[in-house]
Amino acid sequence: MPIPTMTDSGLLPPGMHGCTLDEAQLFLGWNSHRRALWQGLIGVLQELKALGLSFPIVIDGSYVTDKEIPEDVELTLDLKKASDPQQEDDIMIFFMRNHARIKRDFRVDFYPSLPGGNDFTLFFQYVGDKTAAAKQMRSTDQKGVLRIEQW
Repeated sequence: MPIPTMTDSGLLPPGMHGCTLDEAQLFLGWNSHRRALWQGLIGVLQELKALGLSFPIVIDGSYVTDKEIPEDVELTLDLKKASDPQQEDDIMIFFMRNHARIKRDFRVDFYPSLPGGNDFTLFFQYVGDKTAAAKQMRSTDQKGVLRIEQW
């Protein structure tokens, strides 16, 4: 199913919209700034894959809006269905040791979604305070995100 078009508010319609990595790149990379952010996202994914952590991801933030120059990419790695507790430990260690570096070097704000923990896949589906203010919405309004099962 193709990624839906943005609403009049410049957001995806509410829901989790499945797509491939290539589809997301085509949909989100319409200018040089966004393409540079995409390369940062790919850098993070390469690091995660090198650790054997290729779980589904959800992409969000101002990057998944009509904003011409978003600050960064919001990303969560969805480990909610992980069957190996060691993988949960590995991702938390990676997150704690590398979160600031990833944000600085790749311009990706990365958070894991763990079983029984904070579910960023749901949290990301609400309009953030900055977006709500800019688009005259409420932070309780819902919006869409992109979910990539395999990458």
